[in-house]
Amino acid sequence: MTTLYGFGSNGGGQLGLGHLEDSNTPQPCIGLPDDECIKKVVGGGNHSAVLTTSGRLFLAGSSQLGSRQQKQWEKNGGSTQYDWTVYNEPYPQHTWQDVACGWAFTILVNDSGNVFGIGSSAFGELGVVSKLDMTELCAIGPDCLVDISSVVCGWRHCLALTRTGTVYGWGWGKHGQLSGQRHQDSVIFSPFVLDVPEPMAQVACGHLHSLFLGARTNRVYGCGGNKNGQVGSRLGVANITTPTLCIDDGRTLAGDGDRSMAAWQLTTGWHHTALLSDEGRLVMWGKNDHGQLQDGLQHVTKVVCGSEHGLAQLDTGKVVAWGWNEHGNCTTDDDKVLAPVAVLPPALHTDNITLIGAGCATSWIGLSTK
Repeated sequence: MTTLYGFGSNGGGQLGLGHLEDSNTPQPCIGLPDDECIKKVVGGGNHSAVLTTSGRLFLAGSSQLGSRQQKQWEKNGGSTQYDWTVYNEPYPQHTWQDVACGWAFTILVNDSGNVFGIGSSAFGELGVVSKLDMTELCAIGPDCLVDISSVVCGWRHCLALTRTGTVYGWGWGKHGQLSGQRHQDSVIFSPFVLDVPEPMAQVACGHLHSLFLGARTNRVYGCGGNKNGQVGSRLGVANITTPTLCIDDGRTLAGDGDRSMAAWQLTTGWHHTALLSDEGRLVMWGKNDHGQLQDGLQHVTKVVCGSEHGLAQLDTGKVVAWGWNEHGNCTTDDDKVLAPVAVLPPALHTDNITLIGAGCATSWIGLSTK
């Protein structure tokens, strides 16, 4: 069983704490069952999603409803069918296997490998030609998005990965984040297969860029906005429109392909990227104006990037945080956390931490209560 704690920005009640105030101390989240194990927590603009190992989905925060609905929710003082300052289970009729949050939308994958969405559709995020927010679940690409194993979201674009390593994309692609595909309005409404160099084991989305981890070679490829080098070291190129091998200081970031992929983790913030090798070494590149990059951090077992900060669990069980901290998402009073700091208050113990999560200036840790 998992007890979830949230801290950081609490706009729209996205931390699930029962109120709208930010917190720089981990606080217990409300509305989650005490008899479930949590396997994933992710955050969007002002909302978050929790997925349990049994396939139950819980949502908190107002921006999942879409930008217009969020404004209406706030205007009405939060009075809707649900109280979004705590976690709710709005779709119990499904069994879910993955979830991802964009700025004002949520993408879901059920146990049959079908994809659904809710929230903003202004930039093709939900695979439909509509400027209206979707307040009910809608199927995305039902004719092509089948056998999907995972989904990720950027600010306004989405990637879906099949069990065989094929990558689909849709949404806003102006900066090449959808592998160079462009619409006259830079919006791709219909999911399509991205032209990537090999089958992929993992995919990740930043604000305006996309990353791909090769299943055969362990190599990391990237495309999209590169103003801060978040796609690679080609700092003179603002947008990279074709998936390109990521290089940092002359090194191939994902090694030579001789090791197992099981322990590798690829994660992105808005303008930075992180790769955790199977040896527990963290490699990071991109924007570093708030201490987002902790390149070379050792003995890491888990890592997640928030918008401009990061969390990592070390092999000692301790969780550390770094980066932009204006809302307390790194648990200190400093606006910038330039070196990793421990995030747990003394009352909580590190030996039973099973989960870490991050979003837009938001952070979560999950503790086993067995």
